[in-house]
Amino acid sequence: MYTTFPRPYKNYIPGGTGHRIIFSDTYYNLFKEVEQIAIEFVLRHYFQSNRRNKILHYITQCKKNVPLDLRIADTFFTHLTLHGKGELRDVSYETSYYKHVDPHDILTVIIHFGNVKEGGETVYYKGTEKNAGDAVKKIPHENGNIQIGCYNEILHAQTPYKGRRGSMVLNLKAPIINYFKTYGKYAYEQYREMGYPGKFSPF
Repeated sequence: MYTTFPRPYKNYIPGGTGHRIIFSDTYYNLFKEVEQIAIEFVLRHYFQSNRRNKILHYITQCKKNVPLDLRIADTFFTHLTLHGKGELRDVSYETSYYKHVDPHDILTVIIHFGNVKEGGETVYYKGTEKNAGDAVKKIPHENGNIQIGCYNEILHAQTPYKGRRGSMVLNLKAPIINYFKTYGKYAYEQYREMGYPGKFSPF
């Protein structure tokens, strides 16, 4: 059972720098557009499948139960990660992004930025973390490219690279949705009314 109490990162509390950036016109519109692209992808590529129904169910539950201040720009995305600072690398960068799956991520969207001279591909494998097997697909890094998928189901990694590479990763995570489905919003609303204190436990 998932019992960790969900809370926004400090800078993303309403009024914080991160929150203001996310809800600025530029980024708000970007995230809303990416949300629509992701939904269209699910509808078109997972037609009449259990995976499609599961994703749509989680999206509906997220919009219904997860408070606005725990969602990215009023979308169904519950987590945002920035990888890389876009710095120039003149030698091959040995990435720490090992072959892995993301077990809690129902749907993932990756937006790529920067120009890579060499490497930086996203690689997908047919095996497991213990036995990855052969790569089944490699997606080159391209500025503005978007990848969408169920990264909780497929093994993936990033190759070393030269050049500038950054990415913005948006996730729909199951644990936060399961928390509010199980416990409701009462404790979180108390936490919000108290001004998002650093020490708070509803249990």
